[in-house]
Amino acid sequence: MDTAKPFVDIVIKHCGTFIGMCARDYKFCSYKPSVIAGASIAAALNGLEYAAIYKYDLFNKLHAITGSKKEVLKACQEQIEAMVEGHKRQRKEMDYQNMYEKPYDKTAESDDNTNCWI
Repeated sequence: MDTAKPFVDIVIKHCGTFIGMCARDYKFCSYKPSVIAGASIAAALNGLEYAAIYKYDLFNKLHAITGSKKEVLKACQEQIEAMVEGHKRQRKEMDYQNMYEKPYDKTAESDDNTNCWI
């Protein structure tokens, strides 16, 4: 994978993020750590469109390294990508809500009930 060398730093960063996210999600407890690691690499490279650009069959290489079935690696990769998309969507919704939230929504209240207009 010599063509992947320019992407190494960003792939490592993304993999660390993906693995950390997987560690917090019960859906990934049935996968072996090697599968999660391999699927994280695949998800990171897929996000960079590496396989599409270089016509590289990443799953054959990951299968050879991890000994895991390609179908299992692909399923885990798809779950990781779905989880990441869910987090992105959730983040956008939070940003949208914060953008339109009033900075101060309480009105001044007085203890005086004399209906004074001044």
